[in-house]
Amino acid sequence: MKLDAEELRRRPLIGHAPLRVELIRRGFDADGLSGRAVLKRPEMVRDLLDEYVDAGATLLCTETLEANRLRMKGDPPGDDAAALVRAAVPIARHAADAARGTCRVAGQIGPSGRILALGEASETDLGEAFGEAAAALAAGGADLLLLAHFADLDELLIAVRAARRATGLPIVAAMIFGFGPDRTRTAAGAELLDAVERLVREGVAGVGCDCAGPEAALPLVRSMAGHADRPIFARINAADAEWEDGALVYRESAEAFASRAAELHRAGAVILAGCCGTTPAYVRALAAALAGKPSAPRRSGRRAP
Repeated sequence: MKLDAEELRRRPLIGHAPLRVELIRRGFDADGLSGRAVLKRPEMVRDLLDEYVDAGATLLCTETLEANRLRMKGDPPGDDAAALVRAAVPIARHAADAARGTCRVAGQIGPSGRILALGEASETDLGEAFGEAAAALAAGGADLLLLAHFADLDELLIAVRAARRATGLPIVAAMIFGFGPDRTRTAAGAELLDAVERLVREGVAGVGCDCAGPEAALPLVRSMAGHADRPIFARINAADAEWEDGALVYRESAEAFASRAAELHRAGAVILAGCCGTTPAYVRALAAALAGKPSAPRRSGRRAP
């Protein structure tokens, strides 16, 4: 699959919300790693992805952010991660193929869970783990790779190089910004424009921001669009979470969320997805907004489990 920026401006890809919250809401015990749902409750994952396709999602992401042998403990090491990837990709592939060509599958790769600067893993260790994950996702039928949730730019660059060596798939690389006085830094100190420049030099097909809050998202997208000659990815939250009666509540309605996402599209984001606080209703509203149709009924007060 080629990520054609001009085509994506006309027909943006719409990603679904993270599956974790909905899986927990529906009764799955994540046991620390929501990806295990593809092994323990594959029918639940299939049903949820089908709901997102019905809502208008055109980019289905595998539940594999945690699936690397450094983060998961198997016997022997790595077996759990390999089994998870082998199970996750066909589930997403089946949902995408059922949509008759309108959907693409993004094989997700997340951080290793190890801190490179503290010597918890070597560059070789990271490269091998990321390369294994990328190769397995490609073999399973992913159309592209989404390297997401990263805060450490050095780790992300290692992952990009490993994925490029292991596969010929397009790579979209996204980091979680929102820190620093201008909210353009990651928790590990990576600065937005430096990250974009270095990722572009590495040959990624797209760059983006992940888990972006409402105030940070638009400036981030505008900056990336002004400095990167390739598709921009934005996975955004439904406003900021608030505590109420011991639970996190996301008060932004699906309609308001979709309006913000449409503004991000006008600013240059061509791959859009929901993150914290979003549900199939929010994705439905987003799809309608990008298609120029009336937005979804107003919903508010979404609680996180």
